Amino acid sequence: MLAKRLKAYAPEVTVDYASARFSETVEYNCDIIICAVDNIDTRIQVNDYCKSKCKPCINGSINGFFGTAYMFVPGLTPDLETAGCLNKTDVRNQSPGTTAAIIGALEAKLAVDYFLGNENSAGKLYIYDNNEISTLVIRSEEID
Repeated sequence: MLAKRLKAYAPEVTVDYASARFSETVEYNCDIIICAVDNIDTRIQVNDYCKSKCKPCINGSINGFFGTAYMFVPGLTPDLETAGCLNKTDVRNQSPGTTAAIIGALEAKLAVDYFLGNENSAGKLYIYDNNEISTLVIRSEEID
């Protein structure tokens, strides 16, 4: 379980988590909400809750070989709707585990950035498209 691993890594940090159906009527005692759901209606509820409670939110979404990650910080960045994270699509493609893993890693990176006070990641829409991965060739005069 993630909470147990985080506690082992940083014993001085209090780690609490909730895993349940989201409800706007519940008061969540947390510093940040990480939204990783397929249901667009739930994302809309999470966005509304985070706006009303001034809670930061990290959203990740995937569809096939495409995915996005975004961090909303109230008062600093546009919310999920304004950032285009709540657009409905009629086409749902099966996503390989690699897409979910990459977007999950981006969400984790954004959470770490938030807790370290790195606001440079907030408000940026991170886009992963497996069909358009760029490469950079590193050249050197000296090769071991």
